[in-house]
Amino acid sequence: MQNLEQELRERLTNLQDNLKKAGMDAYVITDQEDIWYFTNINYKPEQRPFIFVVYPDRKPLFIVPQLEVDHFTVSYFDYDMDNYFDVTSKDGQNWYDILTKYLAPLSRVGIESNGELLITKFTSDIKWETEFFIQNQRMIKSEYELDKLQYVSDICSSVVQKTLEISHTGTKVVDTYSLAMKVGAEELAKHFSLENRTINAVWPAEYSFMPHSIPDISSVIGARDLILM
Repeated sequence: MQNLEQELRERLTNLQDNLKKAGMDAYVITDQEDIWYFTNINYKPEQRPFIFVVYPDRKPLFIVPQLEVDHFTVSYFDYDMDNYFDVTSKDGQNWYDILTKYLAPLSRVGIESNGELLITKFTSDIKWETEFFIQNQRMIKSEYELDKLQYVSDICSSVVQKTLEISHTGTKVVDTYSLAMKVGAEELAKHFSLENRTINAVWPAEYSFMPHSIPDISSVIGARDLILM
């Protein structure tokens, strides 16, 4: 089975082939998970746009905040990079100026359907077309992805089983929560990248009708509590 770097190259090549077939000159990706899918870069943009531009016939381009430049070095992925100075930037130095500089001269520029609305709002000189290339590509799983999905599923099943084993009247809620955190830390130490949005915990009965609330750290499990996985 191929390794991560080979998998990433194949994902990018597949997208580039589809862009060529569609006659696209460039394609913009802003969704955090889609960028992770193609680059293994786990970046949470918060307030500043993080833009990944894929071309059909050359290496991709990252446009990142100037604050991120010093620690944005990825040895396993070939790319170009430009940066912008936001908030108090002068004309020509903000992200929309930089993006327009690269893409306005092109005839057809696509953006994935889940792209941030502000990207197109502030770049009216770019000839935008909304597409679903990445959504369609990610529906088809490679052997590498299937293997990783099975691996993660086995870990989740194991954590759930251990949670059930330790959950009884008097068990501290923090112990059920920390179990998954401990396993996650161990997996992160073994693997280069880990993306996780799951929570494993047992909510006390008085919180069970409010699953989005946070129980007191000293809470303990009582009768008829609800297990949330």
